[in-house]
Amino acid sequence: MNRNLLLLETIRLEDGVFHNLSYHQRRVQASSLELWGCPVMWNLGESIWIPENKRKDLYKVRVVYGPDTFKPQILPYTIRDISSLKLVFGDHIDYGLKYEDRSEINTLFDKRGDCDEILIIRDGLITDTSYANVVLFDGEKWYTPKYPLLPGTRREKLLHQGKILEADIRPQDLDDFLELRIINAMIDMDHSPSIPVSTIQ
Repeated sequence: MNRNLLLLETIRLEDGVFHNLSYHQRRVQASSLELWGCPVMWNLGESIWIPENKRKDLYKVRVVYGPDTFKPQILPYTIRDISSLKLVFGDHIDYGLKYEDRSEINTLFDKRGDCDEILIIRDGLITDTSYANVVLFDGEKWYTPKYPLLPGTRREKLLHQGKILEADIRPQDLDDFLELRIINAMIDMDHSPSIPVSTIQ
């Protein structure tokens, strides 16, 4: 058990309401149990105070936590403009928990060249971008990589709703798809920019 490692949770706060809070709480409980051997004793919804001046509009709530740490921040948010992706290999990456330390992912991000973002390949399979899960459309259905670096809360909800399906997706399979969208706690599938698969380098 490493009590010095800290974890991170990011929650969408819109007009004073937390989105998908039960999914975030479940991940916090499972992650803390796996990493430190015991679940945290606090509840996200009850532990984060929302100032009056942040009860309107959209914010990102960033919570850094550990066995003896709970540091929430409420930050302004605007979606990044992503129109190009660079395939990079990250077979060494282990990000099964949402660690605060993102140094390995940042090193991969630095390999993006002229592209806006990276799409990480691990063990021959498409996984995630540097900060989000992905979904791909084949003209009929939406699919998400079966083995992401980090199973996100929005991805989990979309799977439960039956809106997306899991699949092994290899780089050579990308030609079977028309578009890719990025999803995470802050970005839902319907409002994510559409990235033509043909632009992935």
